[in-house]
Amino acid sequence: MSPRFILRVLARIWRSLGGAVAVEFAICVWLLILLMVGAMEFGRAFYHHRIATNGIRDAARYLARVEDPADADSQTSAQCLALTGSLDCSKDFLLSYWTDLATVQFPPKSVDNAAGTFRGGATIPIIRATAAVAYTPPGSFLGLFGVNGITFQLAHEQRYIGD
Repeated sequence: MSPRFILRVLARIWRSLGGAVAVEFAICVWLLILLMVGAMEFGRAFYHHRIATNGIRDAARYLARVEDPADADSQTSAQCLALTGSLDCSKDFLLSYWTDLATVQFPPKSVDNAAGTFRGGATIPIIRATAAVAYTPPGSFLGLFGVNGITFQLAHEQRYIGD
């Protein structure tokens, strides 16, 4: 083989566009996979946020209907309702990483009704349920992208209506 033949072959390979599509695909496929995984992870985070929000809402509604919402047993039942969907914590946790009852709080709140704007007494008790849920599901891809912590700050208010 002469050097001239080798140079012609190399020049033909250099000018050829036959493999360009494969190279472009190999470069772009990683971007497409990254976008797909990101969309799936966002969807899962949104779904878990919705589950936690529904649990907090259910807990506030439950406490709005009990006789004494400040009672420790009633608040524990409401915490169980938020995390498991049952009043006695007999079911599995709704989110496997949200298992601490202490994350669900019920800070006291009331609305001044001295002017008589609303039906009821001079003060209207409000049931407020709050929670801070650290989003750390098993198999999350967020750590691969440098996102180490997302915390859902949840709250729901419900007027106390009693038994």
